Amino acid sequence: MHFSAQEEYGLRCILQLAKGHGSEAVTARQISEQEFISLDYVHKLLGILKCKGLIVSTRGIKGGFRLKKPPGEITVCEVLQLLSSELNSDGHCAKFNKKKARTCHGVEECEVKPLWDTIFRFYEEFGSKVTIQDLIDRKIPTIQVVF
Repeated sequence: MHFSAQEEYGLRCILQLAKGHGSEAVTARQISEQEFISLDYVHKLLGILKCKGLIVSTRGIKGGFRLKKPPGEITVCEVLQLLSSELNSDGHCAKFNKKKARTCHGVEECEVKPLWDTIFRFYEEFGSKVTIQDLIDRKIPTIQVVF
């Protein structure tokens, strides 16, 4: 499984906003400097997250960006899904389909798709249990995988 730069850096932007939650707005420049991400890229990511409804912006001298809801109510899975269109097995399989169709060619005959379905289902279940606040508090649940 591969996470894109957009997903990784977008999650880092959300973490910076979460650390400032309840206080002053956080500027794109502050995020850029804290995370060592170019200012242009931070603006792009914040624009995506704002359009998707996860954050709000305020103009002016005390302006910046804020989360729309508390960090404990935002899951990692939610953030990553807002930043990606391929975090599911159909999107993954389509990347490798020679015909570039939206879904696997011959889903019935595909021996690999059940594996990707299981991995992505695990990602969704686990990612839906981990909140942004958990990341800040470094309280990631440990899991035991039983086969």
